[in-house]
Amino acid sequence: MVLYFAYGSNMNEKRISERMKEEPCKIVAKGVLKDFTLKFNKTAFGKPGVGWANVIPEDDSSVEGIVFETTEKGLEKLDKFQGLVSGHYYRKEVPIETEKGTVECWLYKAVPDRTKPGLKPPKEYLNHLLAGKKHLSKEYYNKLLEIETID
Repeated sequence: MVLYFAYGSNMNEKRISERMKEEPCKIVAKGVLKDFTLKFNKTAFGKPGVGWANVIPEDDSSVEGIVFETTEKGLEKLDKFQGLVSGHYYRKEVPIETEKGTVECWLYKAVPDRTKPGLKPPKEYLNHLLAGKKHLSKEYYNKLLEIETID
């Protein structure tokens, strides 16, 4: 089994279960990625001005999300949705803090030349992140609510 940290649209349990179908994928903990910040700077092919979630290093900042347990095959399935093969995101193993201690998790990070400043998420996309409310601190959830969308 492997651990995956969702900080973007896969925080929506319905969305990730639809993507995973037959593969096991269960929530094991709330997680925090330290010294990173959430940005919507990943370009959306064919959608000018639209940005998808990404994490970038930033001291004294953090990104909250959900730690899922899945299989290698499950992670490969997510690779397809995340555009790993087409060079949109790459997988990186990082330490994630949980209530049970620090665990190593895979996350998806945007390929640098697929990022651009000044992008905004669509409301529908942001709603996928907001769907993770029960796994987020009140402060972090409220911070997500304040994100300006493109529509």
